[in-house]
Amino acid sequence: MTDKKIKELLVDVQEALYQQAGVSVQVYGQSILVSMIKDAYDFIYKDRFWKRYMTFQTYTLVGTTGYTTTPVSTIFKEFEDIKSIFPGTSDIPLVAWSMERNPSQITGGAPLQYLADVTNIVKILPITATGEITILGRTNLLVTPVNLETTIPFDSIAIKFFAAWQYSIDDGANSAQAKKFETLYNKRIEQLIAADLQAPIAINGRAGRIPDTWEEW
Repeated sequence: MTDKKIKELLVDVQEALYQQAGVSVQVYGQSILVSMIKDAYDFIYKDRFWKRYMTFQTYTLVGTTGYTTTPVSTIFKEFEDIKSIFPGTSDIPLVAWSMERNPSQITGGAPLQYLADVTNIVKILPITATGEITILGRTNLLVTPVNLETTIPFDSIAIKFFAAWQYSIDDGANSAQAKKFETLYNKRIEQLIAADLQAPIAINGRAGRIPDTWEEW
């Protein structure tokens, strides 16, 4: 997986688009292509919890509001970026609060549930819960605002084919070429997902990895 600067991706996308034949092919300005490259990254980043963006942070609960003493937004910018929330040292994540229930009915001093919050990204229920929580989620590595020297923190091949695909759809001059870019993008994403899942995983936080070979005892 190779990251590239926007100025390098511009060259890659343009070279891919040179293959697109047709007298009605539009010539988009550089700013449009930069926007498509950034859109490609934003779409891919939001599509799944890629390991390279995953991190965790432990917070202390205030004990009166369901909030944390340190704002969650310092690490996680959106509620959709949160994958799991663990109370204390437990391996069992909190469950999301149901919109069909009254949050005032949840009482006690232990964290039980969580919900989206406009002030702190998340609010823990009951709001009187104390102790610590650990949030596991993704954090965006893209430095904004972007310019030509900005590095797009994702595989450059996937970014290239996604941007070229979107350009081809908007251009409308060659539907077969647009389909080709779509196929190449999807194939590359399949490869990246397979690579993302290949690392051994542990059964729990205290155990070693799950064995993937025969061992003699």
